[in-house]
Amino acid sequence: MLLAFYVASHANQTTSLAEELSHQVESMLAIVGDAHDRGKKVFAKNPMCHEDIVTDRWPADQSDQTVFIHELTDFAVKIRRLCGDIALPEMQQILEELFGEKPARSAVKEHVQRVAKDVGSVGSRFMPGKAAIPVAVAGGAPTPSNARTAPSHRFFGDHPDDLPKRR
Repeated sequence: MLLAFYVASHANQTTSLAEELSHQVESMLAIVGDAHDRGKKVFAKNPMCHEDIVTDRWPADQSDQTVFIHELTDFAVKIRRLCGDIALPEMQQILEELFGEKPARSAVKEHVQRVAKDVGSVGSRFMPGKAAIPVAVAGGAPTPSNARTAPSHRFFGDHPDDLPKRR
């Protein structure tokens, strides 16, 4: 619940899937890390129902929070590494660690096919063994003409204005 709350709270501030993923991870790290640095458990409540405490079950204690911070930090480091100039095998290994073997291999295969196609039509700017985040993973593919920005929302629970009126 807490992760969904944070993602919803920080959504629609980027232009690509890769930027959004990085933004979300960094935002969560900042919030949870700040609470942890102050020796407190992170606290959040539903903005539509202040009695609903989003953090009432997780993290249960400082230990849970420490594990979460370490995992988020590791995730952030790997995402930053993907944005650099790395060899294709290293990129595939990081993607497999983050997203699983099948999605990673599919994304890398699609990336290699796209680069091979581009090399044939543009000239040889491709350096074997070097790559950036594959478009399938990073969200850098051209935006379809029917794509829209996600609408703003209040999906933090039922708002009194949204409930049916009682007679």
